[in-house]
Amino acid sequence: LIGDRVQLIELLFRLLIVQLSLYLCCLNRAGGQAGPPAPAACAKYCPAGKPPASLG
Repeated sequence: LIGDRVQLIELLFRLLIVQLSLYLCCLNRAGGQAGPPAPAACAKYCPAGKPPASLG
């Protein structure tokens, strides 16, 4: 039972990290900051350079 909870927490944490990294990537694209081009994942989730609506 405890092991299942740990796995669930790890899964949620990983999902949160992915969403947060995409959000920050989108903010960087929208702000036009200098740096490497946005990865394909950012273009997929933020075609207009805006953060995902699910995050706010």
